[in-house]
Amino acid sequence: MSKTRCFLNRSTASSSLEIALRNSVHEQLTSATGSETWWTLLPLAADQETMLRKAADALRRERKPLDAGRGVAELSFGFWTSLFGPRYSALWNNHLVKAFPRRPLQRSEIQVRLNSIRKLRNRVAHHEPILSRPLQKDVNQIFDTLSWIDPVTARWVRSNSSFGERYQSYRSMFPAVPNRQK
Repeated sequence: MSKTRCFLNRSTASSSLEIALRNSVHEQLTSATGSETWWTLLPLAADQETMLRKAADALRRERKPLDAGRGVAELSFGFWTSLFGPRYSALWNNHLVKAFPRRPLQRSEIQVRLNSIRKLRNRVAHHEPILSRPLQKDVNQIFDTLSWIDPVTARWVRSNSSFGERYQSYRSMFPAVPNRQK
């Protein structure tokens, strides 16, 4: 396992946030439109339409049914985070704000937070260097964002995360690696 994945394993905090986010958004938009395939009823931008087509193509290639649950699961974190951009302000004001029931937020605040987390997650997924980042702050940001959606899940993920001990072990072995504070 690479050093990057050792610290921020995709199967833990960031993946849990991704799942909680997509499920919460899907729940809100299903409720708002009355359809589990809400994406067929909303005016989405070309970027999101392309992501939807790619998800459907992937399911077809794998010979999986094109049902709502599989479609939601197949969509990328980028799709979900893009729904918090400025072009979707009305969607935020009327529906997506409810995806974060534990904290009142501005759309721009959640967009910046989710994009930061998405970029970190992508760096990890592509085995890019992250060790000079303020990783404890990054991971806390993921836990905090998850708690805005579902505090019970956030507590469970935090209690089952081994990030803290692995990170402290690394810092004690390699203290010379600079840790930029943002």
